[in-house]
Amino acid sequence: MTCERARMDPARCVIPTGGLPAVGLLWQRAFLMLAVAMAFFSSGVSNGVLSMRTETKKFIAAVVCVACCASVILTKALVGGAIDEYNMPFSTWPVELYISEFFMVLLYTFIFTLLFSIPLWYFFIGEKTPPEQQ
Repeated sequence: MTCERARMDPARCVIPTGGLPAVGLLWQRAFLMLAVAMAFFSSGVSNGVLSMRTETKKFIAAVVCVACCASVILTKALVGGAIDEYNMPFSTWPVELYISEFFMVLLYTFIFTLLFSIPLWYFFIGEKTPPEQQ
């Protein structure tokens, strides 16, 4: 609810800021998760416990990056849409709305990550044509 429509109840006046501080925090968390995943998969664990090919490590890192980006974008879209639709600030949400929004973000993140990982799989792990022998 913007301030123009909240003249009857000025305590519920919410100035739309676009959620920039929250999105910045989400981006920081996404990049932190990506950095941890990259550090884990780029470090060779001794004794052959994590002996994957380089292409597989790159594929998993790319999928983690896609999942982080999808979760950030979907969280911003779904939570922002719920705030706009119900005209309720985030602090006044009932528990059921938190739960339903969480599972919607989780489900759609999984679906988009799965769909976008298909071309990544083909690019990183798919068929490799052997170099022509001379």
